[in-house]
Amino acid sequence: MKPILYIIEDDQTLSSIYQEAFEKIGFSTIAIRNGQDAISTFSQKLKKRPKAILLDLHLPDVSGREILNFLRNDTSYDLVKIVVISADSLQLRLPEIQKKSNYTVLKPLRYAKLLELGTSILQAD
Repeated sequence: MKPILYIIEDDQTLSSIYQEAFEKIGFSTIAIRNGQDAISTFSQKLKKRPKAILLDLHLPDVSGREILNFLRNDTSYDLVKIVVISADSLQLRLPEIQKKSNYTVLKPLRYAKLLELGTSILQAD
């Protein structure tokens, strides 16, 4: 069974690019378009825990920072790799973001970088 990656990104074009890249290297992806839907999804007991979550910081309704805090306060997500992605380099450097995420990535990023990131996540444990 393929490892699951949730993509929490409100930009449909970027979400599609991320899905294509991560599926190409072996992930099964699930896209979520806003913060409230992300909180609703992760509040439920998931049938299979994801390997990773790609999380945009700037989302409608609920911010990526709030979602990151929610996930890190739930021990069932302790082993899930969280990739925080943003065009805001200052946000990515905040100690809170650095401490609670496994990876931080500055937008825009090249397709090759997505593939490299995905491969790194697949090999991590």
